[in-house]
Amino acid sequence: MTTAVKNTHTRGLLKIHETHDGSNVILEWEGKSVDKNPGDFINPILARIAEYPDLKKIEVDLTQLQQMNSSTMPSLIIFMKNLERNSVAADFIYSPDSEWQRISLQMLANLAKIIPGIKVFPGNRAV
Repeated sequence: MTTAVKNTHTRGLLKIHETHDGSNVILEWEGKSVDKNPGDFINPILARIAEYPDLKKIEVDLTQLQQMNSSTMPSLIIFMKNLERNSVAADFIYSPDSEWQRISLQMLANLAKIIPGIKVFPGNRAV
């Protein structure tokens, strides 16, 4: 049995909690992604995670994200493409109660339709 490794990445109002147990990663986003250039912070984290050896599945939980500017979207798209390249499945979960999340993540949901193994949907993380 692999022991889970937990890290929290923080910049400004955004926290990304990472739990990694070998073949699975959970990324829980919390707060606000409102930096002018959020990719400077987000891209290196997501690129490193996408390259984990033996990685099979990632769950990106956005349900606790309070706000996200449009400058964050390219980082998520690049991450999805890296996961596809590495044949890693991913679930991007947003809050069913958040209209702004539903609207903002519609583009990701449309992109996920053409990327095998990637899903974007409303829900609550199973604990």
